[in-house]
Amino acid sequence: MRRRCREREWQAARLPEGLREEIMERIVVEERGSGVLVKLRKGEGF
Repeated sequence: MRRRCREREWQAARLPEGLREEIMERIVVEERGSGVLVKLRKGEGF
């Protein structure tokens, strides 16, 4: 779980402040084996 939190923080730090909240709602971080998997949930019109 700790790796997931670090990855979310890393992703958030690299997003423009004006888009951060909207984009972070779409980012899903999962632990898989020895690493993490980052997915982006796509909405309508994406």
